[in-house]
Amino acid sequence: MPYLTFTRHEVSDQSAFGGWLMPVVPPMVSAATGALLLPYAPEGQARLTLLLACYAMFGLTAISSFVIITLIWGRLGRVDQV
Repeated sequence: MPYLTFTRHEVSDQSAFGGWLMPVVPPMVSAATGALLLPYAPEGQARLTLLLACYAMFGLTAISSFVIITLIWGRLGRVDQV
């Protein structure tokens, strides 16, 4: 299935829309709430792992949302002349 998605699915400039940001929301929420749990995590490896997981989720979410928002803004910037 992923092979067919990448080889036969055509994505044009007109297919970008705000719904593409929906998969980005859960990791961002997890990163934000995980940071609030840091004071309650036991000291040592567990706290460090939680901190690094929050940084990783935030970083990946930020990068992917910048890419998606750029695609959406690009679509909004091009007006089709009929």
